[in-house]
Amino acid sequence: MSSNEKSTSIIAWSSLLLSLAVNILIAPLSYYIGTFETNPPTDTTSAFLIRFFFIQGLPLIWLIFSIYYFAKRKNKTISVS
Repeated sequence: MSSNEKSTSIIAWSSLLLSLAVNILIAPLSYYIGTFETNPPTDTTSAFLIRFFFIQGLPLIWLIFSIYYFAKRKNKTISVS
């Protein structure tokens, strides 16, 4: 394994762990903001989801791209050509 492949593997792994940590830390805040205005009986589940994903949206997108990048790097290093 060359140093370039090793550094990209470390970057992929650290990006995955960092995005997972950010999602774990932001999730309670997102839940709190989502339920903040849902006390009235006329409020719906969709209103909760809109507020939840308003806060959690970018960290979730970052996590999805990190998982994709990590899987792409993992498959590239495992495959034998």
